[in-house]
Formats: sequence, C-alpha cells, structure tokens
Amino acid sequence: MLVAAVRQAAEGRPPAGRRLGKKAAREVDRTRRWREHANMSRHFVKVLPRLLSKFAADKEKVTPLLQIPQYCNLDVYDMDGLGSYLDAALLELDCLVQRHSDVAVLEACARAYGTYCDEGGSAHCQAAPACSRLVDMLVDVLTPLLDVFIQREKQGLFLGHGEMGRICSTLRRLAAFYR
Repeated sequence: MLVAAVRQAAEGRPPAGRRLGKKAAREVDRTRRWREHANMSRHFVKVLPRLLSKFAADKEKVTPLLQIPQYCNLDVYDMDGLGSYLDAALLELDCLVQRHSDVAVLEACARAYGTYCDEGGSAHCQAAPACSRLVDMLVDVLTPLLDVFIQREKQGLFLGHGEMGRICSTLRRLAAFYR
C-alpha cells in the first residue's frame, strides 16, 4: 500500500476513478506535484534506511520497500546534503543481500542498487563503488567454497548439505546482480 502511494505521488496520477480537471488547473497542478515529489523524496530518503532495517527479517515487507528508490528524486541527496542517508541506505542494502537468499529479495536489492547506480544520478558516485564492493565480497566468499568443492571432487568426495547450501546461496546472491 505504501509503495503504491509513493508511486502514485511520484507519477502524479489521480486515484482510480478520478480524472484530471481543466488544462489551466493542470499547469498549477504540475508545479504542486513537482514540489510534492521533492518533499516526498526528501522524506523517504530519510526514513527508507530505518524502514529497511526494521523490516529486514520479513521478506514479504522488505521486497516492496526496495521499490521506493525508483520513485524518488535521488538528486535530493546532493541538493539537500543528505549523503549520510545514502550511506545508510546502501549499508542496509548490503545487509539485506547478505541476510537473504530469497530470489525476490535479492532481485529487488539489485534493482535498488541499479536505481542508485544510474549514471546520470547524483547517488552514482557513492552507490557504484558500494555495489562493486558488495559483488567483490560475494566473490571472495564464493572462491574458497569452490576451491573446497574442486578439491573434494578430485578426491572423489562429496560436499555436505551445509557447504552446498552456502555455495548455492552465494551464487544466488551473485546471479541477482547479473540479470
């Protein structure tokens, strides 16, 4: 419900069953919508890290929250000096990727990173290196697991369920960023 309201506010569409008024009213409405979008962006830039942290354990709640950045004007990070909130949001994204192995959550995290890493956006300078570090960390986790797998395979042995599970979950995390 929250994400639907954010999307509606960002896109400036009227609620279902309502239509826009006269043309002159639309011009005034456009300015008002722009201000509302900027205010909404400022608000969600500040509260999104806390929301992600609060609902991190619940994949059903956190997945829709990860859509919010695509509806925000991310330039508010630079314009309003809100860079610390960007750091917090990126940190929460890292935590979510490390915590979850559910494909829907991981893909939502990857899309959120994609939104932050957009080349034309102001968040790109901070988000792109953070995303790169996350992928590097996942590769660093996967490499020794695969080394053990190869050694055991050469010896004719099999990995246990726990080791195979770690390999699969790490591969799922990496795959989400390469779709």
